[in-house]
Amino acid sequence: MSVARKSLTIAAVSVAAMAVTGTAIGATQYVITSLSQISPSVVKQLHGATGPRGPAGPAGPAGSGDAYVAHGSVATLVATATKVVTLPLAKAPALVQAAVTITNGGTPGDANATCVLNLDGKPIGPADTIDAPAWLTPLNNEGTAGTTLFATASTPGTLTLTCLDVNNAGTLSAQGSIAALTTGTATTVGAPAPTPSPSSTGVPVP
Repeated sequence: MSVARKSLTIAAVSVAAMAVTGTAIGATQYVITSLSQISPSVVKQLHGATGPRGPAGPAGPAGSGDAYVAHGSVATLVATATKVVTLPLAKAPALVQAAVTITNGGTPGDANATCVLNLDGKPIGPADTIDAPAWLTPLNNEGTAGTTLFATASTPGTLTLTCLDVNNAGTLSAQGSIAALTTGTATTVGAPAPTPSPSSTGVPVP
């Protein structure tokens, strides 16, 4: 065989080999277009090193909430609503809480007082009736009972805690407080149930 024919034969074999090899290589190359094409165990490993901590951000603005508190008392409750505590509320909306203690200072039987939170003279929550235990003369102790009221105030105004002597016994006194905290929003989700008051058990509540 001449040198020229040998060269052509070798070249043809080389081209055929490259064609076969190229087809095999091309068949094993893929374009990944979704992580679902990769095993989850491999995906977990596809992350770089944790970078350095970034600089601290600027301080946020000061909060806009304001707190208001007032205290008050009434020496003798009567059969009509009497203001125990008054609190001017300059901002709203606000969350409002009132606490009141009723003292039964003389009647031999239990006496009831009804208290309610108001905004500009209108109730903003349910009234609660408090059962003040009887004054036990052998022990010379005064019977006391208390409750806590919660409400929301949607507008500025004057908050008041009012109480009345249901039995008109003339022996009940009241001491209370109102606290209001203004917020961005204040919503009553459901009407709260009145807080149960302790009834007389023969021993006055301290």
